[in-house]
Amino acid sequence: LSADNVLPRAITQAEIRAQAAADDLAIHHPSGHTPVTTTGGDHTPPLTTADHSPPVLAHDHVPPSGPHVPAPAAEAHPLPPDSPLFDGYHPVEPGPQFTDSAGHLIYPDDTLPSKPYAIPGTVIPDAHLPAGTERGRFGYPGGGYLAPQGTPFAQLSLPPGSATKPYYTYVVNDAAALPPGWHIEQSRAAQWFHQPGGGTQYRILDEYGKNGSVEELVRWGFLRRVN
Repeated sequence: LSADNVLPRAITQAEIRAQAAADDLAIHHPSGHTPVTTTGGDHTPPLTTADHSPPVLAHDHVPPSGPHVPAPAAEAHPLPPDSPLFDGYHPVEPGPQFTDSAGHLIYPDDTLPSKPYAIPGTVIPDAHLPAGTERGRFGYPGGGYLAPQGTPFAQLSLPPGSATKPYYTYVVNDAAALPPGWHIEQSRAAQWFHQPGGGTQYRILDEYGKNGSVEELVRWGFLRRVN
């Protein structure tokens, strides 16, 4: 060996090793994508969207076609004081009759078999709401009561504070899309909060007989928000 041929031979051996490594990579990764490696040499595959998706809990109801994601809707607003829905409404403070010692409002106890929120004899346990009919609600979609769209406020026996909550309108989108075991009860509102009541109301009930929510019916596609 001489100084003239040691360096060329070293370069040739390095090229051979590099080519062998490239051939091995092509065999194990034919797509041509080079795997991400950490400083320790372990392969770390890139995360995909599925890796970040929250698991579906066993007790959650999931619509057959997957969770229904409604189209974004504009923010709802309270009705103006001169709205026709406030015709005949005379606000009265709840007072001690409808307020407990801590200052909380006393609503009708909807767990009682007597259903004090409804006028006796008006309860229809399983009401059918045909597709295309509109329903309204004073207040946010986390609640479980609806009424025919345009029902006067005084006929729903709501507390004064509900008059300043956003008024939402919904349409029955798919009458067959109730969650399993859920049903809708129809009745006429009993007098409460110093209001006459008498308006038609719909109570959403889950499979356990407890209050469901409007937002869940929207998620399932039974309801679609209009405003």
